[in-house]
Amino acid sequence: MTASCPGHGAALFTLLRRAGTHSLRKQKKMDPGLAAHHTAKSGVLRSIRGTSERCEIIINPKEQTMQVNPYLFYNGNCEAAFKYYEQILGAKIEAMLTHEGAPEEMQTPPEWKKKIMHAKLSIDGEVIMAGDAPPGHFRPAQGFSVSLTVENPADAERKFKALAEGGSVTMAFTPTFFSNGFGMCIDQFGIPWMVNCPMNM
Repeated sequence: MTASCPGHGAALFTLLRRAGTHSLRKQKKMDPGLAAHHTAKSGVLRSIRGTSERCEIIINPKEQTMQVNPYLFYNGNCEAAFKYYEQILGAKIEAMLTHEGAPEEMQTPPEWKKKIMHAKLSIDGEVIMAGDAPPGHFRPAQGFSVSLTVENPADAERKFKALAEGGSVTMAFTPTFFSNGFGMCIDQFGIPWMVNCPMNM
């Protein structure tokens, strides 16, 4: 990334940025020929050529434009499921909105007012979103699994057993040719899970 300054000279700046999005405005008066290094949260600015002019540097690194997250639908028990994941996975509920705040034109049945319209859960920085399917629209989950990767084999097995409690085990947690431990289950809320402890971690 380069930026130029008006005047007799030109200043070229290279941005070496880490992942993330930041906007930086910085002013620096430099003597001719001065090579300066500036650090910023988003990376490092290197002044290749300096000028005696007052320069304004505006840095707008490319922002993240896409994000992929699973969105789960529950049969009226989304709140209970997320609170259970908080308990057994060390997750954190970041948002939980009920139908009570929905516009009147949505005509939500009275018994559905406290059901979850949208919820957001973070697990060690990863995000799962979910809600309760509208009445009459719920379908059992199939064709996918939520994959949970855990570094420690004993911890992975504990989390697998907790997820399987009250549900069903598809494949018992055990060492495999590709992992230190792997298992598949469907939790008590009907969500399929894969728990994996890779060999290379």
